[in-house]
Parts: sequence; C-alpha cells; structure tokens
Amino acid sequence: DEIVFAADPDPSGAVAFHVMLEQALGASAAAVVRPMIFLPTLAPEEIERAVAAPGSTAEPAFQEWLRAGQARRFFDYNFNVNSLSVLGEALKRTSMHAAQMAPHVGMSKYGLQLLYFLRGKTFDAAADVILAMHRWQGTGKYGKHPSDSTQLGTAASQQQILTNLITLGLIACPRKQDRLRCDFTDAGTAFLDMLHPDCEDADLPFRLRQWEAEWPASRPTMERYLRTFFGKQRRFARPS
Repeated sequence: DEIVFAADPDPSGAVAFHVMLEQALGASAAAVVRPMIFLPTLAPEEIERAVAAPGSTAEPAFQEWLRAGQARRFFDYNFNVNSLSVLGEALKRTSMHAAQMAPHVGMSKYGLQLLYFLRGKTFDAAADVILAMHRWQGTGKYGKHPSDSTQLGTAASQQQILTNLITLGLIACPRKQDRLRCDFTDAGTAFLDMLHPDCEDADLPFRLRQWEAEWPASRPTMERYLRTFFGKQRRFARPS
C-alpha cells in the first residue's frame, strides 16, 4: 500500500523509478511525492538509518537526478536509433566481421568517442584504457586541470564500451604475457575514415553534463546537436 524509492541514488535510478511508475500506474502516479530511502552504502547500520528516517522524492537531490536521467534517456534513445542506421551503414562497409556484428552491438555515443581517442595509441593493458575513460579530459575546453575531468561512461558501463569495440573488431586486445594489450586495428581506421570529421567530439561528456543540469530547457539544443551530427554524416556518406 506504499511505494518507496530505494533504487540507486543517481540519474539512472531516479529515471528508472519514474518510468516504471509512469508505465505501470500512469503519469499522475509518477508525479506523486514518494518516500525515498537513500542508501549511500549497503552497510547494515546505513540501511537501518535510512529506513528509520526516509527522505522524499520532492527533495532537490532526487529532482536533480530525475532531470539528468530524463535528459540522458532522451539523448541516448535518439542517438541510438540514428546510430543503428547511419553509423551502422559505415560499420557494414568496414569489414565482414563488423558487418555481421553491427546489428547486435552497434556504435554508442561514447564508444565512438573512445575509438577516436584510441586512434594512433597503444595501451599496455585494458585497465589503462578504463583509467583514461575515468579521467576524461576532452579537448580541454571545459577545464585545464585534472579536477575538471569527467568520465566517459560510468564505472558500470566503461568495460562494456571497450568490449563492444573489441567485439566489432575495431580494437584488438591480444594477450601479452599476463596482460591484455590494446591496439587499434585496420578495421578501426577504415571505419573512422568513413565518418565526417565532426563526428569526433571529445567534449560530448561535458556537453551532456551541462544539458542534464539544464533539462528540459536544454532539449532544443540537444535536438539541434543530434540533427547536425547525423545530418553531416548522411551527406558525407552520400555526397551529391
């Protein structure tokens, strides 16, 4: 007889809670203020404290997570739908292996930017690539110091982003003694050569962080970015 938010205290958890309520009970139910159990850790004493003194989904923290999650969901859906068609076409022309895997894996927004980052580089271990994603600097436009970095993906998704590039054959990670070395492949080079130069956007994580903070006012800016990104690639792939 009571619904409580006790999911991950972040944008993904908040938007998942909202979408579940909206789809199962309707928009009016999703708008109702609910108790919120904030679990910073799963230590028994923290759980007891959180249950004894629950918060509320009306709190600024939850509303900030929800706005960020909604912005991210909007961008990801529209990027992925276009990517399956537009970037998928380039993948199909890259190699037979990439063509076979493209319908199942696809090219994500951060997978593409990681691929650009890896071009011309060799890493002695996959962990070094993950560390670079964790301390993403972009072009430096959004800050000059390490404290100004953000992440390319999340701790939960970074390994999968790299794995997808390996699955597509764009990156190779052969075993070198007891470590996995990461190298760019000819297929990776061929794929990027088929893309418009403006598909490279190392600052995308910073842009998304700003759009999430400004949602829903940022929606027109996000739509314009997506139209420009995929419009340029369509014209580049099929010149008149």
